[in-house]
Amino acid sequence: MIIKIIILITISYIIQLSALHWFSVLIYSAIIGLGSNSHKQSLVIGCLIGVIPWLIQFLLYFQNATILLNRLTYMFFNYQSNYLLIILSLLIIALLSTLISISFYYIKTLFYDRK
Repeated sequence: MIIKIIILITISYIIQLSALHWFSVLIYSAIIGLGSNSHKQSLVIGCLIGVIPWLIQFLLYFQNATILLNRLTYMFFNYQSNYLLIILSLLIIALLSTLISISFYYIKTLFYDRK
């Protein structure tokens, strides 16, 4: 299971690097939800696929984007904290990817229950 998660996260990171749109990881999360065997598996892998590639991107490009992050946090929250913006964006992508993965898992079970 751990090797499967590592492989799927690596594929997700490659998709995120080569994608033109930010939501391409969410499309991949939907595919993971369709391929999941259980509710728990779609929950865990969906969340990890959303969070880990974004966290890697933040860690790699944090030094280059500090000025932009400072201005964005001051604009939205009137408070200069880069970490607040990073945590909020990670929470949003985790929520989105988890919900999409679980939704597509349940859609798959609906189609299989009808047959």
